[in-house]
Amino acid sequence: MFGNIDVILLSNSYWLGEDVPCLTYGLRGVIHASIEISSSRPDLHSGVEGGAVSEPLIDMIKILASLVGDDGKVLIPGFYDKLRAVTPAEEKFYDPIIEWLESQKPSTPPSSPPSSSIWANALLNREKDLKRSLMARWRYPTLTVHKIDVSHNNNTIIPRRAQAAVSMRVVPDQEIRDIREQFEGHVQEVFGKLKTDNIITVNIRNTADWWLGDPDTEYFKAAEKVIEELCSFFITLWLSRTYLFYTYLIKQEWGVKPLYIREGGSIPAVRWLERFFDAVAVHLPMGQASDQAHLNNERIRLRNLHAGRRIVKSLLRELSTRDGKRVSVGAGVSPSAEGSN
Repeated sequence: MFGNIDVILLSNSYWLGEDVPCLTYGLRGVIHASIEISSSRPDLHSGVEGGAVSEPLIDMIKILASLVGDDGKVLIPGFYDKLRAVTPAEEKFYDPIIEWLESQKPSTPPSSPPSSSIWANALLNREKDLKRSLMARWRYPTLTVHKIDVSHNNNTIIPRRAQAAVSMRVVPDQEIRDIREQFEGHVQEVFGKLKTDNIITVNIRNTADWWLGDPDTEYFKAAEKVIEELCSFFITLWLSRTYLFYTYLIKQEWGVKPLYIREGGSIPAVRWLERFFDAVAVHLPMGQASDQAHLNNERIRLRNLHAGRRIVKSLLRELSTRDGKRVSVGAGVSPSAEGSN
């Protein structure tokens, strides 16, 4: 149906800031799971039955407390066994990002605390902490407890059922199957040591594999070129116009080298498409950091949308003329962020 595909082009995330474009070369995978602990008894009054029965919510708290340590490290045995080590080549990608973040520091302290640990470390001149914060968000695995629901939400009731939503972000070279088995085995082992009459159920809701591209491929380099050089294309085109119109147009394009970044989120289709088409993927984010991803007021600036469209056209033109060969591109644009979250 599609024919032979050479490259997969997608746009499904955001820049680090407001004015410097980025190219994304990595995404974490994700495993969404639920843990349910329930009793054979109905909801009970704590003043009548408290202390005489096994409480599902207390069991749940003990299970969840066994998943992550005080330092944020995941406590599941084997969780980090296949984690790929940081190479010097990878570490170099963080240097221009840190340099850019340092240049963005305000001359006076902000009136309110920064919302991101990245900006907090930048303001404090903590380069090592800044790099560590970026890696923690992008290239290291994590486990998050999102919420706990109970069967009866009342301050005097012992709920008969408690259900927790948990996710794990996975990275190269962790295997989804291994992490699933380790998670389920750990939860069951901890629960088995509790002196409880309750029962437990662990469900894996959905999964998405991690993706790691190669910024040295000709396709990433072509994307970098059109982002960086598109500005001069418009300068030449409009030289004969008035100075004001010329100045306006030069500001419409980026004309700067993009930052190579990774993302902590997950897009299930990327690695699957690479495998299915035996082609490489290039991720071209168009949105700004302030686009309010996943919130009610999510948006994309028109300037970014139009510039992104022109960049895609220029990229296709650039690829079609390389080595005199025709390049087939599978493209997808989804401004509203992750397919799997």
